[in-house]
Amino acid sequence: MPNKTISYVSVNEAIDDAVAKYKNNESIDDILEWVNHDTDRLTAWAYETDAFGASDDVFLFHEDEIFFADGTIFDYFDAEDLDLTSDSDILYFINRRVDGLIDEALSVHFQSRDGVCIDATIQILGQGGAHYSDFGICSSKEECFKHLLGGGTILWGDACESHSNTDLILMYKKNITEKYFEI
Repeated sequence: MPNKTISYVSVNEAIDDAVAKYKNNESIDDILEWVNHDTDRLTAWAYETDAFGASDDVFLFHEDEIFFADGTIFDYFDAEDLDLTSDSDILYFINRRVDGLIDEALSVHFQSRDGVCIDATIQILGQGGAHYSDFGICSSKEECFKHLLGGGTILWGDACESHSNTDLILMYKKNITEKYFEI
């Protein structure tokens, strides 16, 4: 529930205030709560201002999504397709898997505004288009990445931006090879 002591005429006014306070190291929690309380308001603002039109973005995946942690992997793949030993085959599998998930993935868009990085999570809701939520402010895109990471989150742009190829291979081995193929 947003703080009842703050009120803004527009989301733009609230964001301008939040950016100014953030730059002065003042708390912006109440403003972020006000902005994020009504995702329809945030979505309307994003469309009206084209705030994230030319922004950088990354897709958000969870390790469980990519590696079928719920145990349904054999509903989609045959065992021989998963018993991969070469690093290049494992990376090829991961890339194919991500390509198959991208159409339904959440993404985070970043835009520089007055020397800080503003961001929002975007979910495509069919014909309803992009729906914006979780507006935030960080000092940089890299700081936002640090905030997003953890708990199995993987950030993907043109390639994986949050983990090295070695990390991805180790995830595959942990979630698939060790779970299903090693005794």
